[in-house]
Parts: sequence; C-alpha cells; structure tokens
Amino acid sequence: MAAGTEVFSKLEQNDPATAAAWLGWKSIGVSGLFRLMEALKTNTVCVTLSLQSNEIGDEGACALAEFLKENKTIKHIDLFKNNIGPRGAIALAEMLKLNDTLENLSFQTNKIEFEGVTALADALQFNGHLKILILHACELDDPSAIVIVEALAHNSTLVTLFLDSNPRITNRTGDAVVALLSVNIFICEIHLRNTSISESKQREIDKLIKDPAREGARGAIEADTKPAKEIPLEHRD
Repeated sequence: MAAGTEVFSKLEQNDPATAAAWLGWKSIGVSGLFRLMEALKTNTVCVTLSLQSNEIGDEGACALAEFLKENKTIKHIDLFKNNIGPRGAIALAEMLKLNDTLENLSFQTNKIEFEGVTALADALQFNGHLKILILHACELDDPSAIVIVEALAHNSTLVTLFLDSNPRITNRTGDAVVALLSVNIFICEIHLRNTSISESKQREIDKLIKDPAREGARGAIEADTKPAKEIPLEHRD
C-alpha cells in the first residue's frame, strides 16, 4: 500500500476521524502531496495537517501554498524537516496574505534563509489570523530574526513566536524583542531557548512578557472591541 493511502481515502470520504491528518514520516514526497491535496479538495473536517519529514521541498511547498490560498478549513500545518528553502517559504508567505483560516504554521528545521524570512515578515503585516509561527532550528541569524520581530510591531494577531534553537541569534535580537514588547501588547510567548541571547536578556524579556499591565491592556482592548450582545427583535423596546 502506498504511503498515506489509507489517510487519503478517509479524507476523501470526509471521515470525522480526519480532523487531524497525521502524515509525518510517511515519505509521501511531492507526488503524495498532490494526491493529498486532491483528497482535501472536498474535505470539510480536516483542521490539522501534519507533514513532518516528507521531503516535499520547494516544489511541494509552492504547490501547497497555491492550495491553501483557497482552503477554508485547515488551521494548523506542521512542515517540520521538509527541505523547504527560500522559494518555498516565499510562496507560503504570499499565501498568508490571502488565507484567512490558518492559525498555526511550523517551518521547524527548514533552512528558509533571509529571503524566506523577509517574505514572512512582510506577510505578517497583512495577515490577521495567524496566531503561532514556529521558526525553531531554521538556522536564523540576527538579521533574519530581527526582520520578523520588527514586523510584529504592525501585527496584533500573532501571540506565539518560536525562535529557539537558532544559536546565531544574539542579544541584538534580544534588544529588538525588548523594543517590540514596548509597542505590542498582544505577544504572549517568544521562545528563545538554545540561542546565544544571554540569560540576563532572556530574564528581562520574560519579565516584560509576564508584566500584568500587558494582560490588563489586552483585556481592556478586548472589552472595547467585543460586539454588543444581540437582542432578539421581539424583545427590543
């Protein structure tokens, strides 16, 4: 049986058990990815797509990006270790400018380089739905990390950013994070473990993130923007 065939069949049948489609380490490759996207065209229940270590590369990432521009169901995608480079990351970033469903996107252990990160940073200024972005172990350096961090000054949706296990990130990025937290109250978590950011700088960042004033400010904004409770017409004065 070809890799993933059983999952593909269930996706085509809109099986409720496919709310989370786990296809990690199945070696589906690009051809399997196309088969998967075909199966997902009529699926309305799959919200989580796990594609870890399938070697889809830039070709697969570009095809997936085109598919996701139209998809209104999938909220979480894990692309861990798929040999995705700048070209694939740029395509997925362009997708984020149009997609209004995706909430969690992981590029973990993909070398997307400065060009890919820059494209993602640009997309974050247009996307109002992504909540979690994972750039764990993407071989980022300070220029790449700072581009992402500075972009978040213009984003009020992303709440969690993973920059951990990028050892070339230093206190330069740490300083950018400190500056960000002074203007963005919506960030709740920034993961920086296993970088070259000093312990003292990480403590400073943790203290800022946990500042009760930030939570209070978020609560006040949410209260102001929460729509008024609809009153049934027959009960209105």
